[in-house]
Amino acid sequence: MDYYLENEHMGMLEKNKEFFAQLGLSEKKEEEKKESVELGANSYKMYENFIKEKDGILKIIKEMCGYVLNSNIKENTIITSNKSFIELRNRIIMILYSYLEQPGLLDPILPNIIPLMTNTMLELINKYLKSNSNEQKIIFENILSLSQIIYNICKIRGFGPISKFFSSEVSIFENVINFLISLPLVHASNWTVNYVLILWSSLLAMVPFDIDTIDSKGFLINNLFSYLKEELLVSSNIRDISAYSLSKFLTRPDLIKKNYLVNYMNESIKKMMDQKENGNIFKMLGICLSLCELFKNGLPKDLEEFVGSIVEN
Repeated sequence: MDYYLENEHMGMLEKNKEFFAQLGLSEKKEEEKKESVELGANSYKMYENFIKEKDGILKIIKEMCGYVLNSNIKENTIITSNKSFIELRNRIIMILYSYLEQPGLLDPILPNIIPLMTNTMLELINKYLKSNSNEQKIIFENILSLSQIIYNICKIRGFGPISKFFSSEVSIFENVINFLISLPLVHASNWTVNYVLILWSSLLAMVPFDIDTIDSKGFLINNLFSYLKEELLVSSNIRDISAYSLSKFLTRPDLIKKNYLVNYMNESIKKMMDQKENGNIFKMLGICLSLCELFKNGLPKDLEEFVGSIVEN
């Protein structure tokens, strides 16, 4: 009996093999196997290329940061003018995009290049706040170039792994946020600056002591909230990062005690119920996205009272 069953099983295997061969599935499997081998070879080649490019990327970014801070040409550098500076910025972004399929390969250089660029941006921001209007234009162009590189790294690797390398010293946030809220709401030419600074400001929400101790003038957080709520209306990545940053602040215990969360939730629910407000699709998307981020980052005990009203609307 066992012998019969075994022969019958072997016969079925042969029939199945013939059947799948007729459908072309066996060939497809071989093709997939070949593609898998080629993908592995490509990944290894990409890793080899990255090892070669890593030192070059570091060198270029160091020279770029030195150039924008000093604005003078040094011997034995590849930056010879503002034009070559822009060309190098574009080249760095092109190199970064080649790692879209394997973004983890960028991890070894992130601890070096992200602090270097953000610290340079911070020095430029401090210069900008103290400069006259003529100097500010040049300084802003340099801030924009660095922000474009940082944004593209965030796009490729995700802003989570990137933001942990931003400077989180409490003393810097007042200047960073003041510079951010002094900028016009998203403009086609400079939105990457807004993106990077909003992401950077979200780190302030993680400080383990009362935010009022940082806010020397007493209205920094209110101005930041107003700015972020306006940015929620924009149909771009700015909306996403603004919703994330806003949720980080609103779920802080000290701000919850001051009714920031309750006020925002009531305001959002009221807008969702208003027929006129419902006609603005971008506004509704921004509100819904911010609510999603709030429920993701907040505690159930702080948010459960609003669930019924949100579900109804």
